[in-house]
Amino acid sequence: TLIEMADIGNDATTATLDKAKRKTLVSLASSLELHVSSTKGFQSAMVTSGGVHLGEVNRKTMESNKAKGLFFCGEMLDYDGESGGYNLQAAFSTAYLAVQSVH
Repeated sequence: TLIEMADIGNDATTATLDKAKRKTLVSLASSLELHVSSTKGFQSAMVTSGGVHLGEVNRKTMESNKAKGLFFCGEMLDYDGESGGYNLQAAFSTAYLAVQSVH
């Protein structure tokens, strides 16, 4: 849909996009509003693993140890645990820490 909105042909590749088309595509993607219309409910909620290594993040603030002012939370972090809400709680808790630490 974004490709169509940017008036980019289906046969285009990243290498063939000119600067103007790339800017149009980035602008469309960054301003696109998505609205959740439904979920499968809490019983079907799942969390994935992988992401930013915990050693690269200040665990008290969730700020990157490599890039000042960059904060991580939730599934952006490399942690996983038992299903049943534990990962969701970790996501909520890390988000809270990050928000409290942003100046």
